Amino acid sequence: DLRIDLSQARRERYPSPGALPVVAPTTVERDLERRDLTIHSMALPLDRTGGAHLVDPFEGRLDLKRGLVRTLHDQSFRDDPTRMLRAARYAARFGFRLTDETRGQLRRAISGHALDPVSGDRIVHELERLLTEAAPARAARETRRWGLFETIARGWSPARSVDSALRRFGRSRTRAPWPGADRIEVRRACGLAILLLELSAPVRSRVLARLGIRGRAASAIDADLERFPRLRRALAQVRRPGSLDALLDGSADARLLLLFCASSGRTADAVRRYARELRHAPSALDGHTARRLGAVGSEIGELLRVARQRALDGEPVDTQWARRWLARRHA
Repeated sequence: DLRIDLSQARRERYPSPGALPVVAPTTVERDLERRDLTIHSMALPLDRTGGAHLVDPFEGRLDLKRGLVRTLHDQSFRDDPTRMLRAARYAARFGFRLTDETRGQLRRAISGHALDPVSGDRIVHELERLLTEAAPARAARETRRWGLFETIARGWSPARSVDSALRRFGRSRTRAPWPGADRIEVRRACGLAILLLELSAPVRSRVLARLGIRGRAASAIDADLERFPRLRRALAQVRRPGSLDALLDGSADARLLLLFCASSGRTADAVRRYARELRHAPSALDGHTARRLGAVGSEIGELLRVARQRALDGEPVDTQWARRWLARRHA
């Protein structure tokens, strides 16, 4: 459970606000000068034989004790505006508060549209890190309270009802509701969709464009979120396993996890049951039998799906039933 990142001490120069830095090797002391927050600007020598102690030129240890988030200089958010998102995450994680000076710097950075030059990819990366927090709902709430979602894309302010979905999303990280729900790509897609829940179509499109998500990827997210309310209402009414299978048939894990996290009670239980059991249930017929009875092309797959759903409901499935089904289809 221990991860160690190794990197060379470096100094940074920002060619323009929001740009990626130009880096060069330097000393540990100079490396600490280019950090984002004082609580990140400490170093402990691994070789303690000389009696060396904590290197803490910006009193980060004191800020840790006081529960403060403080930048190293007044141009910090201008140099790298993604630091605003990181500061919100750490404040939420530890229950810290911004110093008055840092709060003023944040307001000036937001009013100066500091995030505008930052690429969508870099912002998505910071949002993904927010979603991997142990308490993503708290991190999102702090980010929203600081107005950072709004400064990413006009009109974007995740609804407070999203908090409960993010809490379930956070719990599902350590206790996956079904095998496969904990895959990184599934959680990334689901977490982003949760942050977009309950937004109007124009705002959602604006957010996706700002994050650099376009084309088929954007259309797929948009379509999922557009039909999400109707699908959730239908799930609340479904009672029979065959009907549940028909409703969720073909749903990818990211959509299922979204439905699970944004629902509760019987609806969430139904999604989990489908993902764990029903979607893996074999059909009561096989393809060879379907072809022998006269099914062709896509008709074969549809017949097998209907047969499986019928069997899940405890109804008989035999060749006589299959012939009647095909006869009705061909009528």
